[in-house]
Amino acid sequence: MTTASTARTVHPRDRTAREWRGSLGAMASRGEVDGPRVQEATAALAWWKHRGAMIETGIDPERAEELADLIAAETATDAEAVAR
Repeated sequence: MTTASTARTVHPRDRTAREWRGSLGAMASRGEVDGPRVQEATAALAWWKHRGAMIETGIDPERAEELADLIAAETATDAEAVAR
């Protein structure tokens, strides 16, 4: 019996930026430099970068996460439009 793998979307805050970098590095060491898992890790690292930059400017961490979510959603929408 085979089971179909189901894609599970993980929110960037489910892992630390360090964990995302580690996953990305592990994938790269195995030659996996493109694909959905790499894109997910890259997007998650961008989310952490945006969040950190906003916090450095004095924005409350909770508000920074909300704004980072909006930026990520907009980026995903733009990427989908380009792919069409």
